[in-house]
Amino acid sequence: MTNLSLQDRFSLISLNALNSTRNSTAKKAAIRCISAAGVLDRFLQETEELTEDSDEYRSRLDALSVSLKEAAHLSSSAAKELEHTVYTRLNNLGLMTEASSLVSCDLEFSSAGNKILEYRTDSDEYSRQTESLRAELMEEGNVFDETVCSGFYVKAAAFMICFPGRNKNTSLPELTSYT
Repeated sequence: MTNLSLQDRFSLISLNALNSTRNSTAKKAAIRCISAAGVLDRFLQETEELTEDSDEYRSRLDALSVSLKEAAHLSSSAAKELEHTVYTRLNNLGLMTEASSLVSCDLEFSSAGNKILEYRTDSDEYSRQTESLRAELMEEGNVFDETVCSGFYVKAAAFMICFPGRNKNTSLPELTSYT
């Protein structure tokens, strides 16, 4: 199992089954959250050894809010570049590919020469990521910062359906109540 960053783990979940050739609202939301996950990932790595009451930690925390606002307002070219970078990294690890969408099998799409591709995450890795996130959020005890961030981004990008609750018929109530 590869040690993935917060950005990579969220990308595996959020880009799965999204159209890779055209922008959609879901894809735009996912890319913004992937960008913010990268910012938070860097922040968590930089502040891992710092105490919360130190001046350096506080200054980095202040800079974090500015960086997150910038991440949420990506230009379309920066979003496309980020998408390509993340996809290339995950593809090189063998965790994500581009495949023909089921919609492109339609006779009208096929005869018109339209090729519709979508991202496909390795099914074992997708299950591993979603189940580990769900398990850590649902179990009692301490939760890692990365898990809290991933859970928030999953909610923000509207991918909560990927994570059923304990009895598999309910979603995670703890996450859905936060806004």
